[in-house]
Amino acid sequence: MLGLSLAKADQGAVVYLAHDSEHQIIASSLTSFLNEWAKCNYVGPEIWIIEEFLDPSSGLMNGDLPSAERLRVSMKS
Repeated sequence: MLGLSLAKADQGAVVYLAHDSEHQIIASSLTSFLNEWAKCNYVGPEIWIIEEFLDPSSGLMNGDLPSAERLRVSMKS
């Protein structure tokens, strides 16, 4: 499940809410998430699916990663 963080430090961040592990911020804002998710053809939102599109350096969704490009190319075929 996805949610918006209301914590003061990361207000408005999109969070993957896990029932069996720790929650994880996957975008700094809803706008950022929607932009990056569109580049990933709206995959998921299960964490085991979107993990491939999370930037290893930031942990945030990144539609410019090679995995997202491969997905876009495969969807055109």
